[in-house]
Amino acid sequence: MAIDTAAASSLRCGNLLVLVGDSKYRVLDRCGEPDHRERISGDLERPVEEWVYHRGPQRFTRILTFEGSTLIRIELQR
Repeated sequence: MAIDTAAASSLRCGNLLVLVGDSKYRVLDRCGEPDHRERISGDLERPVEEWVYHRGPQRFTRILTFEGSTLIRIELQR
């Protein structure tokens, strides 16, 4: 089974929008706690972390990548 992944510059959480460049605080405030968090690389000052939001079987999984406290990438995965 192939996995389709697409990049996005924004993400809708309910009626609110999250953008690349937003802080972790803003993402938590708008989207809530992720289903999974994982530190994938980086040093102590600039860790790189992925947050995963699963929104059900008929919706895209959202993978948000942070460098330090800044959102640097949004991926949608089917």
